[in-house]
Amino acid sequence: MTLKSGFILFNLLMFLYIILELSKRSEDSKCSFNWVDLLLIRGKASKSAIVFLGSWLVLTVSMLYMTIMDRLTVELFTAYGAITVAPAITRQFSPNKEDFSSTTPGKVDE
Repeated sequence: MTLKSGFILFNLLMFLYIILELSKRSEDSKCSFNWVDLLLIRGKASKSAIVFLGSWLVLTVSMLYMTIMDRLTVELFTAYGAITVAPAITRQFSPNKEDFSSTTPGKVDE
């Protein structure tokens, strides 16, 4: 088995383990955590949350691959950190609070 195929196998196994653990915990009556809530805002699917999670997964796997293959540079690592943190910081200071308001969609709480 080559290093590349081992890396792919390891990532698939870790992904399956995480999904199975989250599924078990979401079915537990004592646990209020539901992993689908990570993709929802007020009970509806959030396009931005789905895109953010998907892009984060792709970037993280890419960074792990580059680390294992010894191709990761300081510039790439810095760009990864900036890309990962930028949406959270932008949302905190965004004047559009539509996703977090408790009123009807399209209205902004003031």
